Amino acid sequence: MALQRSITESLAQWKNRPHHPLILKGLKKTGKTFSVREFGSQYYKNTVYLDLRNNTSLHKAFKGSFDVNEMIISLSAEKPDTLFLPGETLIILDEIQDCPNARSSLKYWDLDGRFDVIATGSFLGVKGFRQVYSRGIPVGYEEQMTMHPLTFLEFLDNLGMKEDVIAYIRSCIQKKEKILPAVHQSFRKYYFQYLIVGGMPEAVNCFLNTHDMNQVKTVQNSILQSIKDDFGRYFDARGNEKINEVLK
Repeated sequence: MALQRSITESLAQWKNRPHHPLILKGLKKTGKTFSVREFGSQYYKNTVYLDLRNNTSLHKAFKGSFDVNEMIISLSAEKPDTLFLPGETLIILDEIQDCPNARSSLKYWDLDGRFDVIATGSFLGVKGFRQVYSRGIPVGYEEQMTMHPLTFLEFLDNLGMKEDVIAYIRSCIQKKEKILPAVHQSFRKYYFQYLIVGGMPEAVNCFLNTHDMNQVKTVQNSILQSIKDDFGRYFDARGNEKINEVLK
């Protein structure tokens, strides 16, 4: 089940105005990659998805010249199935913190102007987690947006709550009027569910599909373990990835 996320509207607004390449930040497992890929499939004729963590061979495309045509040739050599259609292509640079040169290249994609670029990153602001930007951060040539777990409103939206019911509650709150008891009781139930399930997309999906809290708890534990596994990751002065076992 594809969750409805409010970030899609923000991404559409970004696309439909003059813009720079976008950095989409946020905690791991909040759904950045899924949301951006869904956005690409809905709003662009063509999407080029580059996973910079799992496919480190892609890093070579950003080590030489930042000439856009040369980068396209290098990326096409690594991924022969990709198409770069000017004016119709979204380039997704996933886990960009693992390839600092890719972030440095954003200036040149921006100046070229033929393609839209969105980069995602989970640890862009964490000291010691990423390698040094030896070729600089493209100040003035990128925009940033932060993605969070599902809000209570997003949770309700995916439950199928009708907008007129939400509008009614908003109106009562604004006017400081009493909410109908049946509506109030229902929303208390949904809020308690939200507090227990949380806003991580995988857990919310599990809840919506099964309503089995034991399965939801299993998913939650898996998410927590995945995040904990990254706690000790860092790069040393030479750019080599290390694990701090004490921190982990």
